Amino acid sequence: MTRPPVHKVTEAEFQDQVVELLDLHGWEHRHVSATAPTGDGWRPDFAARDLPDLIAWRPDGAIAAFELKVAPRKLTPGQRALLLAWRAAGVPCWALYPDDLEDVPGLLRVASNWCRSRGPFIAIPAHGA
Repeated sequence: MTRPPVHKVTEAEFQDQVVELLDLHGWEHRHVSATAPTGDGWRPDFAARDLPDLIAWRPDGAIAAFELKVAPRKLTPGQRALLLAWRAAGVPCWALYPDDLEDVPGLLRVASNWCRSRGPFIAIPAHGA
């Protein structure tokens, strides 16, 4: 008997799955795009090059960054260097593949614990204060 072809998840589908988990666990998030619109299409946005695909945060100061990949794509040298630099600075960040999806809730707990262990970061006064 022949098996039906396995659907390979696209990076956009994988991102949607991660975003759904972020929403479920109460995290705000933004997608960082390496392209920017122009009047006649899209152009590379070199200011965003190598930044992780998703930056997530919570009001209590927890932060996490995720670079999402699907096979056969791998981290570029610039992406690897940035993730290592952020991690060295104490920012919880990871490169994830679709097989890592079940690990996302645990990674969010790691990021939350990191926030609690380091105490308040910067107090931003309310507007007009």
